Amino acid sequence: MKKIVIILLLNLFILNIFGLNKSTIKRIKKYSGIHKTELINLLKDKNPEIAKYAEFILHYSSPNDLSALRADYLKNNIELAIKARKLPFATYSEDIFEHFVLPYRASQEPMENWRPKFYEEIYPIVKDAKSIEEAAILINLWANEKMTFKQTHGRDQASLTTIKRGYGRCEEMMIIFIDAARSVGIPVRAASAPYWNFTDNNHAWVEIWTPDGWKYRGEPENSLNNAWFTSTTKRATIVNSEAFGKFNSPDLIKFKNGASKINSTKYYNNPVKCTIKVVDKNGKPVKKADVNLYAVSWGGLFPFLNLQTDKNGIVSIDLGKGSVYITSQKKKLFGHSVFNNMKSNSITIKLKKNFEFSDNSNLLFPLVDNSPNPNSKKAVLGDKFKYLKELSNLRREKRLHSYLDPLYFADFYDQINQNKKDDNYEKDRRKFVENCNKVEGNISQFKHVIDKYKTDNLKEKVLFDMLNNWDTKELVEIPDSLMIEKVADIYLDAKKHFSSTIPDSIFSKYVIGFTWRSFTPPQNGWQPEFVNSIKKLQTNDIESTKENVIKYFDKNLKIDKNFQYSYFSGTLNPIQIMNLHYIPESYKTKTVNCALKLLGVPIRWKGRLEYYHNNAWESVYNEKKDKKEYREFTLKIFVDGKQIKAEPWKNFLIGELSKKNGQISNTYFDGKNDSLLYVGKYLDTGNPIYVECEVRNSNGDANLVIQSLEENPNLTIQLKTPKEYLDNSSSLSEKTRENILNYAEGKSKTIVFVTGEKKSEPIIRMYNKLILASDKINKKNFSVVIISPKEDTEYKDFHKIKNGKIVSNSDLLEKDGRYPEIYLIENNKITFATKGFNLGVIDLILKK
Repeated sequence: MKKIVIILLLNLFILNIFGLNKSTIKRIKKYSGIHKTELINLLKDKNPEIAKYAEFILHYSSPNDLSALRADYLKNNIELAIKARKLPFATYSEDIFEHFVLPYRASQEPMENWRPKFYEEIYPIVKDAKSIEEAAILINLWANEKMTFKQTHGRDQASLTTIKRGYGRCEEMMIIFIDAARSVGIPVRAASAPYWNFTDNNHAWVEIWTPDGWKYRGEPENSLNNAWFTSTTKRATIVNSEAFGKFNSPDLIKFKNGASKINSTKYYNNPVKCTIKVVDKNGKPVKKADVNLYAVSWGGLFPFLNLQTDKNGIVSIDLGKGSVYITSQKKKLFGHSVFNNMKSNSITIKLKKNFEFSDNSNLLFPLVDNSPNPNSKKAVLGDKFKYLKELSNLRREKRLHSYLDPLYFADFYDQINQNKKDDNYEKDRRKFVENCNKVEGNISQFKHVIDKYKTDNLKEKVLFDMLNNWDTKELVEIPDSLMIEKVADIYLDAKKHFSSTIPDSIFSKYVIGFTWRSFTPPQNGWQPEFVNSIKKLQTNDIESTKENVIKYFDKNLKIDKNFQYSYFSGTLNPIQIMNLHYIPESYKTKTVNCALKLLGVPIRWKGRLEYYHNNAWESVYNEKKDKKEYREFTLKIFVDGKQIKAEPWKNFLIGELSKKNGQISNTYFDGKNDSLLYVGKYLDTGNPIYVECEVRNSNGDANLVIQSLEENPNLTIQLKTPKEYLDNSSSLSEKTRENILNYAEGKSKTIVFVTGEKKSEPIIRMYNKLILASDKINKKNFSVVIISPKEDTEYKDFHKIKNGKIVSNSDLLEKDGRYPEIYLIENNKITFATKGFNLGVIDLILKK
């Protein structure tokens, strides 16, 4: 028997080397640079199981990852994944293992070696678990101890950074759970609502494979399929799940560039099987036409799915009930329409010759359903769950509190700014200290370097500028104090080099500060090596330094027009981009940006890369290459006949229509409000440019208007709020109505916010929205009352609100309330009420 097993393994090994991996080797040779030999050798590993799984990973890895992967890292990940599969509950197919346990990444986070640490820490927690469900709940409690929810900028941070930081947004909560679960052999996958469609937001979470099917989790609960966003997903247009590699599933939407997109909507609501047919002007089917589906969000359109019609001109897709916007394109033919599948499960789009795109449409959505998911199971851990959750919260808060040293950073601020005191001094110092406190696990590292530099004013100022201008995500990412010191020294050298031509304020903001947020490379220690490779390009003149940098990267980087982006594609630093060699144009822009900054040249992004030279801003690229020109526009928005303030990312966006695939996407624009009028500019890219405006009612139904900016650069948009279908105020019991009015204490204008017993993620999200809206609430002379069993300090920020009052003890409220609850009171009447999570409620209240 032993001999038979050996022969089978050898045959598997031979097939692996001489079969599938010819294309794999070709991609490794193209994208892996100096690491290609070691990765190819891993495919020949003497352990056939290692070789097999290495081939699977490398075959589907993105070009980004092929440039960053090292053989020892990948081999160690494979060995630990195999080891984790030996846990008692890890009983599933090889297919499930390969796609949902073996992969080393969850999403687009930078590459980190999380598996060894996580296995060592989590194995003792789950080794006696009787099921995957129980293990998953225990891991969720572990993750809750490591981090909590807080919004961060768009580039994902990796799990070990998240632990050091102690918080992250929903994608980062997703990533840490996926890594933790896979470390002990639990199959998991990323899931998301790309855009909720009926409100200006999105969300990402985790789906867990169980013998009973895929289930989801949110904040720690005592069962799966039980999360604060359960009701919200019942209104989702689509829920996508992602699988590394080509995963054969009946719910597969499409496989592209090493990743499988799966339709998971059926696990959350009752989707409608929709048919989208594309025809030409004569009614004949158009095959291989691009079909783009959009959500209405943040003021305009956001594409969330691109498909192609079959030979019959048809696209079939399961969608949650509601409305989507659709565009379709084939060569020079274009069409568009709103599709409401609550009225019909099919739509026909007719393509026309011209790219005409002017519309005024209503998108409608189903009512909120707050009932629990019928697929959720009863409590798994019993009475001890509540204790374990409280314990995880206390441990996290204790650890994060131990990092803080506000007095130290207040003194540091005073030391740097002792000669610059003005009316904003206290406010600016408080903001600086708050920012430093968010550096969490790296606070001691920065203190170490500050103490070391105390006799050098120039070095201290560079450190101050880093702490003051960098986003805290990047500050936490820096590996240690030695790297902080090296990066600060690089900036100091750059500052000295052009000190006679660049003002300190420009250097602080446009050299040390970031050009963009979500496109920033991870701060994983690349600067010293990168500077050594480009230092020779620096001259005593900014212009010639810039030209040297462009020529250097023109010579050493090749634009790959067929570059394949993938969902599983980590963010690269400039060293990794150089190793990748064959890159998209945007990577070159990122690398040029990083090089110029580290050599002391101020850079900013205004739809194109610009540098500071001779007291003015100019395009980094010469006029022949950069043909983009700025176009000016003005915008007035009226809602229901009344002019309102035109606000980007709130009620309007500027969109660019691609003639290649008929997709409209956000494009760069800038401007400011002159009273209610918006005066702005955008870059002419050669594609049609449009303004998109939207207004919602309380149910999330949206009125969308799209108009060409090229035809009329001075637009007046008329929006009409769709009829409202949702307001719980009429269904309140007399007891609840009386209690709420009593809490308002006779004030004519009051917002009552009921938190419930637990400070959960949905409560935090809506509470933060209320904080952000505090100025507008003040201006309307409204007071805010928070009803919570928690102590006053739990919501201390509301002391900032004029006439604000915090009350406790909500015992008189109905026990079956689904929190948070919000009530709007005017003239001693409850004019609006809502239960449950709905991010659009605060915006609606402000409009009301």
